[in-house]
Formats: sequence, C-alpha cells, structure tokens
Amino acid sequence: MGWLSTSTKYCQLVRKVNRAKRLQYCHRCLENAENFEEVAFTDDCTVALQSSARISFHRWWEPAKLKGTPKHPLKVHVWTGISKSGVTDIAIFRGLLDHKLFVQEFYPDHHRFFPDDPKHTSQVTKN
Repeated sequence: MGWLSTSTKYCQLVRKVNRAKRLQYCHRCLENAENFEEVAFTDDCTVALQSSARISFHRWWEPAKLKGTPKHPLKVHVWTGISKSGVTDIAIFRGLLDHKLFVQEFYPDHHRFFPDDPKHTSQVTKN
C-alpha cells in the first residue's frame, strides 16, 4: 500500500583510534599484573523525563513526518560506581557534573579512580 515505518537508530560506537588505545591499555594492565584492588569504576548517564514517538508511518514518496520536541527537555543525571569492596551510593542530580561537584560529592576517596570520560580527568580531580 506504499507505507513505510521509519525508526530512530542509535548505537554507541568506539572509534578506530580509541579501539587501539583501549587495546594498548589492556596490554599494559596485563604486563603490570594489575588486579584493580583499589580501583573504583564509575559511570554516569542522563535520563530524559520526556520522550516523543520514535516511529512514524509515511508513504514511500512522502517525506518522513517531523515531531517537535522541547529545546530543553526535562532530564536528570545518574552517577554510581563499583569496586571490589562494593558499590558507591547512586547519585541523582540536575545540572552539569563538573569537577567541583564530582570531587566534593561523588569521588570515593579510598579508591583509585578509573575515569570513563575526559571530563572526570581535570587537574582538580587528578590531585
């Protein structure tokens, strides 16, 4: 009948240059017999509190339908970590996770920190 279903596609990609860097890091860990005894692995994510339909139907000769979304949708950020000695508390916050908030509120001071994102490697955080 001429109808198509169009969906939003998303996947997390690791660029080729970063693949090589990650592999080199793993080789260094093996060479140094790293056991990650005092390392805290952390991650943060953003949860959108508003969503819009991801699927629209249109005929093949018509353009896909557009649906307006707010410029600044409601969202919160979630941060947590895990280590051999347990998990950190889950932190839910609004706004940006900058180095001040990270160091003052979230950093488990009894662990080495394994950053997942360059924003967590400011000079203040390293110190």
